[in-house]
Amino acid sequence: MDLNAHVKLQTACLLAIALIAVGFLLKITSAFMIPFTIAVLLVIVISPAERWLRARRVPGGLATGLVLFGLFLLMTGLGLLVYDSIRAVTRGLEPYVARGRALLLQLDGLAQERLGVSVLDGFGSNGGSLSDVITSRHAIQTINASLGSFMGFLSGLLMTLLFLLFILGSRELFKRKVDRLLEERFDDEGRDELLETIARQVQEYLLLKTAISLCTGAAVWLVAFAFGLDFAIVWGFLAFVLNYIPSLGPIVAATPPIVIAFLQYEHAWLAALVSGLMLAIQFVSGNIVEPKVMGDRLNLNIVAVLMSLFVWGLVWGFAGMVLSVPLTACLNIVMANSRRFKGASTWLSG
Repeated sequence: MDLNAHVKLQTACLLAIALIAVGFLLKITSAFMIPFTIAVLLVIVISPAERWLRARRVPGGLATGLVLFGLFLLMTGLGLLVYDSIRAVTRGLEPYVARGRALLLQLDGLAQERLGVSVLDGFGSNGGSLSDVITSRHAIQTINASLGSFMGFLSGLLMTLLFLLFILGSRELFKRKVDRLLEERFDDEGRDELLETIARQVQEYLLLKTAISLCTGAAVWLVAFAFGLDFAIVWGFLAFVLNYIPSLGPIVAATPPIVIAFLQYEHAWLAALVSGLMLAIQFVSGNIVEPKVMGDRLNLNIVAVLMSLFVWGLVWGFAGMVLSVPLTACLNIVMANSRRFKGASTWLSG
């Protein structure tokens, strides 16, 4: 092996070790880094509102305070509403679990009659029945474990808003630091143009993605509410959050309301109608509206999406999976505007 190849191999190994170390550091500091990351993304999203207030001659400090207060009211109100709705799911889950068990037993009887096999027995390491595993107690434990405590939600919200306050207050300092970092590589005009291009594209992506996700969640809630589907606000919020994950997110978001529809409605045609509308909303949002509005310039290929989901999910759990695609898209934008890393951006783009 020549010296040049040896240096490249050594650099690759050091880079791999550094990435593993960074991932481990992000994992053990997740309680701190997740609110910070959300705060950074929120700063990009709410900056137009703050600039709009300043253009109306509202003082800078007051404009920042008004935006933060409005965001606090919005996040608190929505969080309390969703939290209470999910608690209502746990309280009203018993009839759905009972009906689901009954349907499983009917399917098992049909399989034994037609095929001579049971689809329920021998499930799990103890050889128990699948119908014994699907109980309201297990379902409630799963929901509660994923939901966490209200104090955990409140502390995360307050920490996010605290980060927001400090980031908004130190934006000019951060901009000066970035200017110093880039001043040796670009002239003043090129540096300013690069920063403005990156900021504009990142903001455009996050704003459009958030707007499309909000419309998708509102449409899902409206359909569920119009047809009397239980826990409508939960399905709308789930569609909004998981819409940030392309391809896989809409499928996951549509599955629970479809299952509840078939368990709740007595008429199969009504459940099929609601399920068809839910799938149609996700299809139109992901395959028609989003490509039309956002274009192809910010799309990520499916391999990049799956890898980002795996890596960020491994590091930060469910929160990491939701944040994975926005973070990867922002990274792709930065690399696409960099001469050194432009080649890497082509591997991420669709």
